[in-house]
Amino acid sequence: MDEGPETIQSGLGSVLPAPKGLPGAHASGTGAGKAGSGQAADQHEYWYGYPAVTLPSRGGGGRRTDVGIAPLLIQQMELAPDESGRAVLRPSGVPSLHTKVVTELLSEDEAAQLLARWQPTWQHGNDAQMIRAVRELLGALGLPELEPLDTSALRADSVNEALRPGAHNAAVILAPSSVERFATDGLVKNLLAISTRTDEIPGTALDALLNTAAPTPGTDPVLVVAAGPSNESQEQVVVSAMTQPLTVATGPPGTGKSEVVTSVVATCVAAGESVLVASTNNEAVDVVAQRCDEIAPGLLMRTGNVDALVKEAEKLEQLLSNPPAQPGRSSATLAGELRNLRSRTAVLRDQAGRQVEGEVQLVQVLWQRAESPDKVGLSVALLPRLWESGGPAELARWEARPRGAATAKSWWGPWRRTRAMKAFLAAAGPEAVPELPAWAGERPVA
Repeated sequence: MDEGPETIQSGLGSVLPAPKGLPGAHASGTGAGKAGSGQAADQHEYWYGYPAVTLPSRGGGGRRTDVGIAPLLIQQMELAPDESGRAVLRPSGVPSLHTKVVTELLSEDEAAQLLARWQPTWQHGNDAQMIRAVRELLGALGLPELEPLDTSALRADSVNEALRPGAHNAAVILAPSSVERFATDGLVKNLLAISTRTDEIPGTALDALLNTAAPTPGTDPVLVVAAGPSNESQEQVVVSAMTQPLTVATGPPGTGKSEVVTSVVATCVAAGESVLVASTNNEAVDVVAQRCDEIAPGLLMRTGNVDALVKEAEKLEQLLSNPPAQPGRSSATLAGELRNLRSRTAVLRDQAGRQVEGEVQLVQVLWQRAESPDKVGLSVALLPRLWESGGPAELARWEARPRGAATAKSWWGPWRRTRAMKAFLAAAGPEAVPELPAWAGERPVA
């Protein structure tokens, strides 16, 4: 809106003539047309906002790709005819901050604080106070005033050409599509309907979401039938899917989620159970169906849209007319071999886990070996000379001797420490003297 004065948020007026082209606002002048207009208005929400703010977004290399326009302050409106039958908008609430604008410009904590504490502070009808409050907000958000804010005459000369963030002396009317509103209303109705049928929740997926207590797993181990090479985490997902009422597996693209779903299907079929694969993504279901066919044709029947139904009929006809050849070995034999392989895999994983644990401990020892000599100013290469001829027994003696000298008290302490230092110098040899720190030649303290 770029014409006339700003009257809604300043409180200078109580109604706003519906702009030309506002959805649901204008129809023919007949009585039927007015009724239709009212029905159309019921399918929309209306919001008024001032001032208009531009928020340009930038793509790669800093190049401007798009400019977003949103109001800084918003206020819900109702569409209704006035006394003369004109379509007008009337405020049905108080001005509030546009949450998206605030969160776009401030950090999460700063935005939360501003949204929590802000409220209109101007008197109804005092446009000067309103402009002052708006300018304080712009300062808090770091937005410049790209054209002077003037409630007496709206204009939008700079809005469409704006290449940088800032506020403009224009108002905005938002009329969200009825699709979003109807979807929200439908969700609310569904939740209300569920609340009246809580006795039907047990045993459903919603029950698994509401009751987080994990059931006691069965005593029989799950025989995982993997579609291909799988790691331990993927097999844990399959076991969980077979034993828990609800399992959630997440991961970025390429981490094997489709392989896991295929393994769940194969494991279920091998266990004599049925399984339904559903997704909001047709491509994901197609991938799983293809991988199941690679394991055994007919392992999973793809259905759904019209194309899938046609292919499903063709596939069923082909399976009935030309059934797959029976395997040379029975399912019991294959299951026994698979159990043996799983047992062997478990043993190897346990051995690998112990080896990894030992290697971690070895790394820690090597790190301590490099760090400890630095604390006393000695090189790592010098210390092995002290016990290279005696092996572990000599090393143990050198460990015990300094400890005893360090804890000795009275006149006996300095003498023990002196003896230990002389033995250390003698063991290091004269060629090692240049490598010794300064404290090696000092007299031990009492």
